[in-house]
Amino acid sequence: MGLDLRDVAEFSAVCAVHGSHVVAAGQPVGDAWLERYLDACSRRARMWHQAHQECTQTSDAAPVDAAPRHMPIVHLADEILVTEVLTRTWTGVMAELARKASQPDVESAAWHGYMLHLKAKQTVLADLLYQTVLPVGVMLRVNRLRRRLEKWSDMFVSQVAGEHVARELAFETHRVDEFRDEQVTWRTGHRSKELLVASVRQAVPADTRVVPERAEVHRELMSLQVALFPADAFSGTGLLKSPHQAAIERGSRMNDRLDDAAVSRRARRF
Repeated sequence: MGLDLRDVAEFSAVCAVHGSHVVAAGQPVGDAWLERYLDACSRRARMWHQAHQECTQTSDAAPVDAAPRHMPIVHLADEILVTEVLTRTWTGVMAELARKASQPDVESAAWHGYMLHLKAKQTVLADLLYQTVLPVGVMLRVNRLRRRLEKWSDMFVSQVAGEHVARELAFETHRVDEFRDEQVTWRTGHRSKELLVASVRQAVPADTRVVPERAEVHRELMSLQVALFPADAFSGTGLLKSPHQAAIERGSRMNDRLDDAAVSRRARRF
């Protein structure tokens, strides 16, 4: 079964809005999770490399008058560009979690997955620019998508990562700084979150789907990312709570435990 890239873009927004759950919980990341994450990132990079080679061979072998011969590599570029928003956002989450949980291997895994994505992107976009003869309209469409997604990525990164990490992940550092300085309100308002998710979904063309082989590894990565969210981040209906609400509930439980401990100490005096 294929995968709609709009769903990936939407999940990127969810991670941007709710990624602070993962950082605030500060739960240690197990070795098994890290191994699966690195393996999935590596497999995806290999699949992209193989798909790029197949696109090049298909394009070279196709007749000159075959109009759609450039489309496979364009679809591959779409996939890499859209999923890059999630990769950058999640790298920010992992880097901040690693620092809070004092797990440098988590940050190392995050940056390794990020660099694999960058390498694939550079290879495919360089091919589009210098090797593939594209209609002007198609090239402009890819470029518009790239620029649009870069802005979304900078917005998301500004919300999940501290200044140092955000600057490393930014396309435009001044833009990340502006997003942070503006103190955007969508993190606290339920309606604004819905609008954010809908907006980023609409930023991706409707006809962008991933082939089943690569869709599976994308789903695997998203499942691993969801697995790092703490249990108390979810409501009884399975929906994610706002980070603010979860923090209040977490603090309330901590106060209750402290009150219980105080009562126990007083009881022992009698």
